[in-house]
Amino acid sequence: MDIQEPAVAGTKARLEEALPGHLRPQLTALQGCHAALLEAMDPNVAKLICFNLGYLPSGDKSIITTGATTTAALTAAMRVLAPGGLISILAYIGHPGGLEEYEAVQQFLTGLPAAGWTASEHRIRNRPTAPVLLLIQKHLDKRRSNPSS
Repeated sequence: MDIQEPAVAGTKARLEEALPGHLRPQLTALQGCHAALLEAMDPNVAKLICFNLGYLPSGDKSIITTGATTTAALTAAMRVLAPGGLISILAYIGHPGGLEEYEAVQQFLTGLPAAGWTASEHRIRNRPTAPVLLLIQKHLDKRRSNPSS
């Protein structure tokens, strides 16, 4: 899901080119704000959700993801995620607005209940503006994985 049509089309084309038909996962590529993810998918179905924050490199660099829409999208993604599933977030902190968005995501992850979620962060220590990989795993016990608890 991306707000820019060229990103959606490019992703579809790359997947079709890279994977033989019998190996392609069932995909639905949608154009729209990532915060609307819950409106597009049923709860507890996704095994992996990947966020690539920032802007589309070949697109309009004034169109960026923000802390507000990304944390809303993460809340939706946590509801869509199946027990045992994983959310990956690649946060680009080197562009205007990127560090603020990363800090909002970091604060969001810090507030997750440890009983239902495991959150981790992976950084390149000797490149301070390199993208940061954040991971969220939903525990298998569905009763304790509600993102609002």
